[in-house]
Amino acid sequence: LVGCAEDLLSPTVEIVQPGNGDTVSGVVEILAEADDDLGVEKVEVYINDTLRTELMIEPFRYDWNTLVLPDNSTHRIQARAYDAADNEGVSSVVTVTVDNSVPFRAPPGRSTRQ
Repeated sequence: LVGCAEDLLSPTVEIVQPGNGDTVSGVVEILAEADDDLGVEKVEVYINDTLRTELMIEPFRYDWNTLVLPDNSTHRIQARAYDAADNEGVSSVVTVTVDNSVPFRAPPGRSTRQ
């Protein structure tokens, strides 16, 4: 296309919550931030290399139910962001440990389903 520049820049994406090395319990809010010069089309959240959700609008947030997981288990969280040209940006891996040994009560209006 004449006069139209090809989009070669990949989006940037990072997991901002939880932090790497955190101990988590209950329903954990996973929050990713993504940016692209021409806009982010979607962000995918992966836990242990399995796609858990595709998010199309900000905030890029996913509620992860850890109540079904064994205590002291470790899990890898990663996000992938895509722009309209299907360029992909990949976040660093955040590793967390689950500890639900203290009883957890879901906040009002929040489901504990995974």
